Parts: sequence; structure tokens; C-alpha cells
Amino acid sequence: MASSSTNKATREEQLVSMELFIGKSLRIGVLLSGAVIAVGLALLLLKTPAAYSSGTLHTFQQIWHNLLLGQPYAVIYAGLLLLILTPIFRVAASVVLFFYQRDFVYVVITSYVLAVLILSFLLGKAGG
Repeated sequence: MASSSTNKATREEQLVSMELFIGKSLRIGVLLSGAVIAVGLALLLLKTPAAYSSGTLHTFQQIWHNLLLGQPYAVIYAGLLLLILTPIFRVAASVVLFFYQRDFVYVVITSYVLAVLILSFLLGKAGG
């Protein structure tokens, strides 16, 4: 009997730690993305106007290429991308948490939400 209650307590502790991890990951994601955006803004202020990127970045490849070149707008875009990906990570972590809790109804619902988020992110086009 003691073994059963010990297992239950351990399982509850694991669930609480997983929930805390999800909360911390949201805070860290927001703070990290804010720091990346701040670095991009600082670079923007430090560069001469001739060094500014004239084009808009629409693809991951464009962002990555300009990021490697140290373009301020690419750094800002990377920070915004990180900010967008933070709640998507939270939904993915929730799928794992619900699966671990054996709450399969919420696993299906949250998986559907995650699929819609990912699909809209990959297929969405801004401005036509």
C-alpha cells in the first residue's frame, strides 16, 4: 500500500515539475526573444544607413542568410520568429504532458491545435 501512495506522489511531483518547466520555457522564450530583438535594434542604431538591408525578409533562408551577414533587420526578425515559436513550443509540450497524464482526449485536441498552428505557420502568406 505504501508503494502505491509513493508511486502516486512521485507521479504528481513529476507532473508538477513538467508544468513548471512549461511555464519557465514560456518566460525564457519571451525574455530571449526580447533580448534578440534588443540586440537587433542596437545593431540598427550602430550601423550606417548605407548598411541597412533594403529588402523585406520573407523566407527562413533569407532571414538566415542575412542573419549570418549581421544585418540588423534579420536579427530583429529572428527575435520575432523566436517569439512566435515560444507558444507553439508550449502547445507541443502540453501534448507530451497530457499524454503523460493519460488524458487522451486532450492529447487529441491539443495535437489538432498544434497541427493547425504549424500548418498555418508554414503555409501562411502575409500580404498576398
